[in-house]
Amino acid sequence: TTEIYTLSLHDALPIYDLPSSSFVVEAVNKAGKCYYVSQGLLHMVTHVALYTLVHKGLRARLFKVSTKAGTLDYADQAARDAFYNECKAVGTQMRLHHDWEERAIHPLLADEVPGCAEHLEEEHRMAHHRFDSLMTHLDKTRKQPETEKQRALGLEFYLALNRFITFFLQHLNEEEERVARLVEPQHDPRAHRRPPEGYQHDEIGRAVLT
Repeated sequence: TTEIYTLSLHDALPIYDLPSSSFVVEAVNKAGKCYYVSQGLLHMVTHVALYTLVHKGLRARLFKVSTKAGTLDYADQAARDAFYNECKAVGTQMRLHHDWEERAIHPLLADEVPGCAEHLEEEHRMAHHRFDSLMTHLDKTRKQPETEKQRALGLEFYLALNRFITFFLQHLNEEEERVARLVEPQHDPRAHRRPPEGYQHDEIGRAVLT
């Protein structure tokens, strides 16, 4: 079965400046082996780790908002509102990327690593919930009339944001270190190789979480 997925511009733009027609990835399952065909992204998906470039874009945006969160004057309404919109855009990018992963990558894990996709998708839901809580907290600073309380809430937001980033970076690392090796197109999932760290082969050669 051939399924065509459109890679979100939000995923690729931080790394590549390619026309929108290029962001098409065709995943083809043939005899247990996955091949990827793309206009403009063929080199990326066949010669570079599948997750790495997209994750670089996410890391860059998270580090940018973290730095800004630590220097922002939360009593400055215009700056605070602009920062709120910037954070909201980061959350949108994260959700678009997770949606693409769940439609384009996770189905490829079903036979190779039973339960792995469900585990990753639960972490996606946790990330969305935690980020939504952050945005709710940031919104409180916009509605708080007292300057000192605005700044106190801003500091709380800054600390909570960095706790979220710590959690999210661990999630990205798991995808890069454990999952990517199972779905990267240059590898045959049935090839004779050791399973990624944290997995072991079952009786029929599938990698399973330990």
